[in-house]
Amino acid sequence: MTAIGLFQRASARLVRNLGFRSWADASLLDYRVSKVRAFIRLPHPLAELRVLHISDLHIEGISDYCERLRRCLTALEADLCVISGDFVDPTVNDLSEVERRLAAVVCSIRTRHGIFAVLGDHDPPLLGPLLERIGIQLVAGRTARVDHGGTTLWVAGVEAESVDCIAPSLKPPNEPLLFIGHSPDQVVQAAAKGAAYFFCGHTHGGQVCLPGGVPLVSRCKIGRRFASGAWVYRGTPGYTTRGIGICGEGFREDVKNLVETSMSDSWVHC
Repeated sequence: MTAIGLFQRASARLVRNLGFRSWADASLLDYRVSKVRAFIRLPHPLAELRVLHISDLHIEGISDYCERLRRCLTALEADLCVISGDFVDPTVNDLSEVERRLAAVVCSIRTRHGIFAVLGDHDPPLLGPLLERIGIQLVAGRTARVDHGGTTLWVAGVEAESVDCIAPSLKPPNEPLLFIGHSPDQVVQAAAKGAAYFFCGHTHGGQVCLPGGVPLVSRCKIGRRFASGAWVYRGTPGYTTRGIGICGEGFREDVKNLVETSMSDSWVHC
């Protein structure tokens, strides 16, 4: 087990022993929507594009079977949705329950142009067909075309820990590309492909943060400042969402799950 995993388990036991378990469980279902306006160069019809960004669901661990999350998502409207991986934990053993929960969440997402995603480092490869079956389009190593307001937009992605993504080079030049990765480290590939914007998760905001949101554990090689929120890497703007769920028995000081919103003059991040 990693040092992070050991710390998560020790923290969870401490919370239980101190009698705060019910408070922690309630806090983990206290979803919040953050609307972030991102100023990037896009053709005029895309200037108010709304993108719902979700990451790190770890869906089998959501204690209320996603009821509160579904209510939160139903209240949002977006032009398209991107999901940056870790739908499940690596120890998941009941994919039928995962499919039931994910299908219910997908039905709660209100989007004009569909849902695009990549797998995370915790997602088994056999999860891919399940996601496609419930209407989530995987874009790792490929591009998807979106026509919005008479203007063409492309969505592409890269798998967790992958170092190659060829497909985005096949899109026509001078047409904007939104890029999905699981980890902030993969912005390197996105920048190389000329992405207009990069979406990722993986870090859970740093797992545990000091006051002011300073992450103790960044979980990204390119720098601690990429662990949460909006940033720019060599001219490529991006956003790291803190995610919806928690992994395994973990408990982090920042227990507030996030449904974050960012937009291109309007995106939405969850």
